[in-house]
Amino acid sequence: MEKDYFNDFMTELKQKSDIVAIASKYANLERKGRYYWCRCPFHGEKTPSLCINDIDNFFYCYGCHTGGNVITFVMKIESLSFMEAVRLLASWANMEVPETNSGKSSESIEKAKQRKDRLLSLLKETAIHYHNNLKTENAVLANEYLKKRQLEENTINKFGLGYSIGYQDLPEYLTQKGFTIEEMLSAGVIKKREKDGKTYDPLANRVIFPIIDIYGNVIAFGGRTLESHPEFAKYLNTAETELFNKRNTLYAINYLKKQRTKGPIPYVIVVEGYMDTISLHRADFTMTVASMGTALTQNQAKLIKRFADKVYICYDGDSAGQNATLRGLDILRENGLDVFVVELPDKFDPDDVIKSYGREGYLKCLESSLPLIEFKIKYLKSKYDFKNVDSRAKFLNEAIDVLSQISNGVERELYIPMVSELSSTNIDFIRREVDKKIDGKYNSEEVSKGLSTVSQVVTVPENEIEVEDDKVIRAEKYILYSLIHSKPYAHFKNNAEFLFSGKRKDFYNLVELKKSALSGIELLQSVYDSFDDNSFVADIVNFGAVSAEDTSSENKYYKDCLWVLYKNFLEKEQSRLLSEYEKEIDILKRNKITEKIHEITQKLKNKSVEEL
Repeated sequence: MEKDYFNDFMTELKQKSDIVAIASKYANLERKGRYYWCRCPFHGEKTPSLCINDIDNFFYCYGCHTGGNVITFVMKIESLSFMEAVRLLASWANMEVPETNSGKSSESIEKAKQRKDRLLSLLKETAIHYHNNLKTENAVLANEYLKKRQLEENTINKFGLGYSIGYQDLPEYLTQKGFTIEEMLSAGVIKKREKDGKTYDPLANRVIFPIIDIYGNVIAFGGRTLESHPEFAKYLNTAETELFNKRNTLYAINYLKKQRTKGPIPYVIVVEGYMDTISLHRADFTMTVASMGTALTQNQAKLIKRFADKVYICYDGDSAGQNATLRGLDILRENGLDVFVVELPDKFDPDDVIKSYGREGYLKCLESSLPLIEFKIKYLKSKYDFKNVDSRAKFLNEAIDVLSQISNGVERELYIPMVSELSSTNIDFIRREVDKKIDGKYNSEEVSKGLSTVSQVVTVPENEIEVEDDKVIRAEKYILYSLIHSKPYAHFKNNAEFLFSGKRKDFYNLVELKKSALSGIELLQSVYDSFDDNSFVADIVNFGAVSAEDTSSENKYYKDCLWVLYKNFLEKEQSRLLSEYEKEIDILKRNKITEKIHEITQKLKNKSVEEL
């Protein structure tokens, strides 16, 4: 019965929610024929491509292919979850959302709503009072601090900054406004002393930063002390309550939402604290939010994902900031975000960078930011002294762990050469150990022992190179033997000179040139006459019997040799692209290189020579 009631509610909600009226809040609509049209707020465009059907109450963009009903529209434009969008639409339509599984009566639901509204009202009144305190003679130190931080009046007003005058000022003010002590405690704005039961403002004598949720409600406060005292925390937040959970919100999320309603956001910047956020907003980086000094949580990552797919995480340049960065990286990545880490000068925070180098200086920090994995590997390297093998082994063990966590094989291939170069270790060895790690067969002691005692692992021995080259040379010779003897299976769809090297490439081009008009003994004679090294030609002509003596099928052996050559070419091309990728700083060019590497990886995986 409850399910039917909720379905009836949803039907009525959609009927009462006019998508044209709602979309008009965010875009300029124009009726053309049967439908309404506007420039899509979900991606940048100059000509209208978003179509709204007011009869069926749905929308569709022919540019970015986003579409859905009125709930979908509100979810995307307001960056809300499904139920959050339902609640917002219900408030606009003056409807009560049914609590389908709570078992609560309508009376208790109404009381809970009234209590929540009352607490929100108290918090808003508290924010106003704190802000007005800055205009009093008691706020000299606070105003001096704000002036020292170079905050203008419009910035102070925008973020609702304030000041708490003493321990009893706020409780007395709220009591005069008709709020009870129980309500103040529930809202988290006061605390009660254990020894005497007296209440007080925990943010007394601090500059105040209101914390506002995604709906624009004040839900808590942060305070910055103006005293230098070892027992006083520099920053302090009000207690967590039924309205405020630090793990579920981000400072300045309300401004991020406001910007999102104007159009797509290319990326989100995450910093540690209030002042860093305000400083970046002043420099026109208005897509900045703060984790309020804590490691990022799953809920915060999901909140960021609503607004953008790309995130720059920018914590302080000290070691504590680096550690906090590492804790948040994987959480962001797990939630589908493209993560970049902004490295700041040592002992600098974002506010310092803006003040010292301005907006352009910080923009350069963004542009030189590192992809998540690259940052992790670089950070691991900074932990160890590479002068001894043991340290290099420890680095390699941790780096292999990082590489094994990359689910995308192409991306993993991009970073293996980096680890190889840093640790002076054979690429193939690292690749094998990463595969073992993924398959659950990895043994870190074996890696450490290998690096400590087996020099062949650290550098590729010369004879190993010779063996690989000899295999390729023998494959080249057999392919050429098959071509000059006009074997029925020996042919290429396109010119394949890229498979050969040195004299063998010249020999291939000569055979390809002549076999269009000659065959058999005439082809052999012509090649002998035209090639300047008869002994080389003789070696190719007589090569097949030796190479294929242990094979049951010349055709199969030919294809095996062809794969050896093609694989050799693909791996060299992959190495070249990986090197190119490491040197390239332009993100778009890097993406194109990654696509090419992905194509090569797929070809290596498929082991097919059909396209040759």
